[in-house]
Amino acid sequence: LLVVPALTALAAGCQKPTEVTPAARLVLVQGDQQTRQAGRRLPIPLVFRAETEAGRGVAGVPITFVVDLGGGAVDSASVRSDANGEGRVRWTLGPAVPTQALVATAPGVAPVRQTATASNYNLFICISEHSAEEDIAAFEALTSHSVDGIIVATRANEPGD
Repeated sequence: LLVVPALTALAAGCQKPTEVTPAARLVLVQGDQQTRQAGRRLPIPLVFRAETEAGRGVAGVPITFVVDLGGGAVDSASVRSDANGEGRVRWTLGPAVPTQALVATAPGVAPVRQTATASNYNLFICISEHSAEEDIAAFEALTSHSVDGIIVATRANEPGD
């Protein structure tokens, strides 16, 4: 007689697990076309929204962020969309490429590639025909100043050089 009420109470506390509605698309809703100094965090977070075909936000969708171009970083590699279907990420631009890119992905939908522009960076491209010692001295002189990137190309030594 005591077993039945206990089972009824136990069953009343159980709930069917909620299923996540699959998203039909991922769209950028905030943070488009930003420009910031190279190596700095963008002022506005990027917000992506997982949506149904009808345009309603889908909660609980895992959204993954990867810096695709420019060598920058994100504050979180992956988030779950909130009650509005939105996932936010803060993006710090890389040091030396003007056009930088981030890709947001979610299961079952096309990835979204977003670009930002890095400005005010100091990049030197050097072509050297000097000795290694002279190249090192020039490199050290440049890096003692506010230089964000240096690309050095040296010519191959020919026999007899």
